[in-house]
Amino acid sequence: MTVLQACEIAGVDIPRFCYHSRLSIAGNCRMCLFEVEKSPKPVASCAMPALP
Repeated sequence: MTVLQACEIAGVDIPRFCYHSRLSIAGNCRMCLFEVEKSPKPVASCAMPALP
């Protein structure tokens, strides 16, 4: 499960263009970027695995 999918389940809307649950993860649009602590740059939520 990705961060984007976990947010959808939690009712948090993250804007995106290229993500669709039936397609492979592209992460090309960069619309779903978010900041991760200790990461040098923003990460695509559609490609980042959700961690507990």
